[in-house]
Parts: sequence; structure tokens; C-alpha cells
Amino acid sequence: IRKTSFMRGALTIVCIGIYFFVFWGRIPYVISTFIFLAGMMFLFKGGAWWKLVLVSGSTVAIIWYVFGELAMIPLP
Repeated sequence: IRKTSFMRGALTIVCIGIYFFVFWGRIPYVISTFIFLAGMMFLFKGGAWWKLVLVSGSTVAIIWYVFGELAMIPLP
């Protein structure tokens, strides 16, 4: 239980819970997903901060454009 991998896994589950139960429906989809993605990459040491912002922003923009605009699927 005291291993780093277990603690990261538990923290990931807590972050997912916060994303779904706190952010979902209260904060716009684009903002909440950006915060979640950046937080997860920061938690798992995904690189420099500017890379985290760039990857999170571009991922959210692509998902929003493909599903929200092209496929016209309503995002939360």
C-alpha cells in the first residue's frame, strides 16, 4: 500500500472522481477536460509545463472540433 505506484493509482482514481462528480456539468467541458488532462500529465510527469499545456489544449480542441462540430454530438 505504501508503494509509489499504488499511491499514484489511488490519486488517479480520486482525480477521476473529482472530474466526474465536481467538474462534470458545473464547468464547461473544454475547461474541465483541459484541467483534468493537464493534471493527469503533471501527476505522471509528462514533461515540461509548456508541453503539458500544449498537449492538453490541442487534445481538447481536436475532441471538441471532431465530436462537437463535425459529428454534431452534444458535449456536456
